[in-house]
Amino acid sequence: MKKELFYYDPMLYLSTPEIPFVMGITATLKEPIEGEKLEEAVERLRQRFPYFYVRAEREGDDLYTVPNPLPVTVRNTWKPINLHSSEANYHVMAVKYEGRRKSPMP
Repeated sequence: MKKELFYYDPMLYLSTPEIPFVMGITATLKEPIEGEKLEEAVERLRQRFPYFYVRAEREGDDLYTVPNPLPVTVRNTWKPINLHSSEANYHVMAVKYEGRRKSPMP
């Protein structure tokens, strides 16, 4: 029997330079990262963690999430980008890597 997956809709907040609400994880691997394989893995995770593959919509004073079919941005640079921008394909997450380090941060 297949287990049915469910999740709670994430809460979104507008960020400001004073309160950016950005979090992330950095991992250092034993070998250099293969960018194409990382991109494939990020897209395969879409089925398991659909709540990360969203974009924000605004309705009045409220923000809510809608699915984002565009690929998550995976970049071979440690330079940050703005989330929910065209550079991030309007996702609220991005993945970056350089050498052996990777991070799901802008």
